[in-house]
Amino acid sequence: MTIPLANYQEQIEAFLALLRPDCERRILLFQGEGGTGKTTLFRACQEKIPQDVYHVPIQLRQSGVGMAEIFSRSVSLTGWDRWPNFTERVLGMTPNIEIEDNQLRGLNNRINVALHVESPADRKQRRVDLTEAWFTDTYALPQPLLMMMDVYEQAPIEVADWIDGPFLARAAYCERLRVVVAGRKVPDENTIEWGHCCTRQNLYGVREARYWLPVVTALGKVVPAKNPLDFMAGACNICQGRPDEIMKWIMEFPSREPEAVL
Repeated sequence: MTIPLANYQEQIEAFLALLRPDCERRILLFQGEGGTGKTTLFRACQEKIPQDVYHVPIQLRQSGVGMAEIFSRSVSLTGWDRWPNFTERVLGMTPNIEIEDNQLRGLNNRINVALHVESPADRKQRRVDLTEAWFTDTYALPQPLLMMMDVYEQAPIEVADWIDGPFLARAAYCERLRVVVAGRKVPDENTIEWGHCCTRQNLYGVREARYWLPVVTALGKVVPAKNPLDFMAGACNICQGRPDEIMKWIMEFPSREPEAVL
């Protein structure tokens, strides 16, 4: 079941602005503490992505989401044929690796091998080289590429440093790329490298009861009080506007009786 979104209209509009062809602020940050509705907001944003936009969602909390996975997922979801420079660079870094019967799996494995060499200096240089090749191909994509990265605060240090460094610095000047980064902590936009191309939206929860009444209705529930607005105002105050806690209340409300058929 899709959970309705209570308010956050300003954040939705900021996301829709990100997808416009003439968008100049191509980096969007969603920052909010746990329970402020980031996951629901992300889901609502994803439902509004048009067909002509490549969409790559990434949950950075997963232990296996390192540099290789980010490159692999973005290239695989859009098609390797769109990434000639990146492919050539990967193949050049792994000349003695045999491609598996499943070519896609073999190419993804090559990315992992290319980035996991023993020397720290070599690993750093390979990240630089692959990033350069990745952006070269991104500039030439036939349609926009949207990277949506969640739970930034749980990203491995190497990944967080890459996002907050060369990735966002290059994204600021790449017209084909759009980036959303969300989390309890997000990169600091007060930087001359990419801050001018960034919009930040802070999430504080939804404290106004009037925004929750349509959610109650959409879920087929009934506020168990003579004055639903006052009751929801009390719930919002107790929960300090935290959507996850308010939703727990709503889900315990009695279900609306079906209308009688005449």
